Amino acid sequence: MNKYLDKLQRQANQDPFLQDFVKPNPDRVPILHQGKTVGFYTTRKDNKYLRAGALYLDPAYRGQGIMKQVLSSYFTDKKGKAWISNNNTKSISLFTGLGFKPGSIKEVDGEAGTWYTKE
Repeated sequence: MNKYLDKLQRQANQDPFLQDFVKPNPDRVPILHQGKTVGFYTTRKDNKYLRAGALYLDPAYRGQGIMKQVLSSYFTDKKGKAWISNNNTKSISLFTGLGFKPGSIKEVDGEAGTWYTKE
């Protein structure tokens, strides 16, 4: 793993939506932009669905459509599933923009969230 990805993981653990959630994971995929590691996502499989979480993008690169492009490629022609905290409006917007639809509500670690799926 490269040093910048390690730094991003430490930085992600300071984010209110990921705080203390990002642990070392061999399934973590670096997000590259113009040859530089600018973020990451973690691949998962949940029965017939692909998942991508935790997601993190260096704040300097947000708002450029990078994460949407990466996840659009990852979920192309595949069923997807994501649990998103109800107060994480940016992730809700990202996933609904990728065609995910809200489904069942679930509380995780005392936080209300919703399962979003893409069939």
